[in-house]
Amino acid sequence: ARAVSGRHAIEEETPRILPVREDFDVAELEKEFNENLAAKGFKRLRVALVNTLRDPGGGRAFGAFDAETYTIEMALDVVPEGSSVEQAAAALGRTFNHERLHAMKRMGLISGAELKTLTRYVKKNILPSPASEEHAGLTYYQAAKKMRPGLSDSQAVNEAIAMAFSDFVVSPRAAPAVERGAFNRIVDAITRVGRTLRGRGFRTAEE
Repeated sequence: ARAVSGRHAIEEETPRILPVREDFDVAELEKEFNENLAAKGFKRLRVALVNTLRDPGGGRAFGAFDAETYTIEMALDVVPEGSSVEQAAAALGRTFNHERLHAMKRMGLISGAELKTLTRYVKKNILPSPASEEHAGLTYYQAAKKMRPGLSDSQAVNEAIAMAFSDFVVSPRAAPAVERGAFNRIVDAITRVGRTLRGRGFRTAEE
């Protein structure tokens, strides 16, 4: 097992074996994620779908970005049984956007000015749809710190920004104008070339 960045998950399957689902073709879905990344110019990135992910504390994790191999890992256990490929893509869409934000920061595609703007945003804005009652009323930054008490300030900020970005892609109008501009510039970098997964649950800020 190995620890990774992003949600700091640990992949349970070592060496990796492509998961099998009876309800949809995992290989087809993984291929489309990777073709989507390549079409948008992210040729260094790849997606690896796995059955489950665990954080260092043994808790459930949805996804992770491995900064050493530039791999976005996503857990299939969040996808409901009986899903089609399209429904599976939709179920994984928020995780994909979250981990892609981590990857973009690592690749230097987010400016210092944008990071300052988004840092202020996550430290003052409350989670619109907290994952649990214990996160109700917390800012993105506070929620990140609560979920992972061991994170440094900069790590918590990065996690909070990724959380906010995944929310923004789903509901862009919820963000104030200045932050919306920063998020939109990030979305533009992602969607500038092609939208091959647009019909499979992924949305852009324009939508």
